[in-house]
Amino acid sequence: MTIVVKINPNPQFCKIPLSQPFYACLGGSLELKWRYFNLNLWVQNITNASYDVFYFVSMSRHFLQPAKPVRFGLQLTFEY
Repeated sequence: MTIVVKINPNPQFCKIPLSQPFYACLGGSLELKWRYFNLNLWVQNITNASYDVFYFVSMSRHFLQPAKPVRFGLQLTFEY
């Protein structure tokens, strides 16, 4: 199954219709608490989906912002 979203902001500047296939962005986090410490492990875009975030035309120039790839990290906090 393919879902296509067509974007055509202004046919005057954009001669070809824009479209991209359906994508899913998955993310998650795991939080561990121990006494005064919190450890948060997180991940974004687990599927490493490749898609365009936005597109626009300004002064006859085309601008396209691609999505960020898979990202992960950790956060350690201390609460007293």
